[in-house]
Amino acid sequence: MHWTAIESWERVSEHLFVHVTGARIERRGYPERYGWYLMPAESDVPPLYFEPTPGGCDQAFVAFAAGYGTAFTGRFAG
Repeated sequence: MHWTAIESWERVSEHLFVHVTGARIERRGYPERYGWYLMPAESDVPPLYFEPTPGGCDQAFVAFAAGYGTAFTGRFAG
């Protein structure tokens, strides 16, 4: 996916997207594992890792759209 204005998301940099809820999709090493991370706004929900590729970034957006970090958290735990 080439990033365009995805509703309710702001592109802060080429490595960081922030949602109006406070959730973030960020490419980083956390902890010591480089890749894309979906970080929900809820502090008790762990970040979800994706490969450090453009496809990994796309998957993070899909996981957020599917509800990761909200009512569907248990479905992604693993």
